[in-house]
Amino acid sequence: MEVAVNIVDKVSELITKQVEEKGYKIVNIEYLKEDGIYYLRIIIDNVSPITVDDCVIVSKIVNPILDEADLITDNYILDVCFNIFNFTSNNSLEQLCF
Repeated sequence: MEVAVNIVDKVSELITKQVEEKGYKIVNIEYLKEDGIYYLRIIIDNVSPITVDDCVIVSKIVNPILDEADLITDNYILDVCFNIFNFTSNNSLEQLCF
């Protein structure tokens, strides 16, 4: 899906620097539709174990950037997740999302 790839690339360009400045690494970004609902899923990592609080911090970094850019016209859910198995693929069974 070319549109999703374009959105993922643009989101990555917009948020990577700010997220990395706070000490987090973006492992993967996905824009997908599940059960009729669009999700922008950002999977993060860090040298120390990621917690739900870390996901909230990253959400608070990313949300205003995405709101200002206004590049996604669909209604979507911002889903910041972390890996539980040093995950580097798109296997969403191996991640916790909030």
